[in-house]
Amino acid sequence: MSTLDGMLVRTEFQHNAGELDDASYEARLGAIQEAWLYPVVGQTKVSSAITAVSAAAKEGVGPENASFQTAMESAKAACAGAGSLTSFAALPGMGG
Repeated sequence: MSTLDGMLVRTEFQHNAGELDDASYEARLGAIQEAWLYPVVGQTKVSSAITAVSAAAKEGVGPENASFQTAMESAKAACAGAGSLTSFAALPGMGG
């Protein structure tokens, strides 16, 4: 969860900052989407939340997909509720 969320946040930042052209941006989004389409899901307190993110990812993982964004927020809340916070490393330009 943290890895894919971090990749998505950094990708959005780099694209908005002009560090990624549109083709590179779309390629990264495609890779992140692919990862979300086939997650390894066991029987945990957050399994249903991860499954919901996977289902929402079918329509894309970019900011234009409100269902995906909502599912991600729900999954983060589920992870926090289960005692597993999501985190990611920021790029230097992001204050990291």
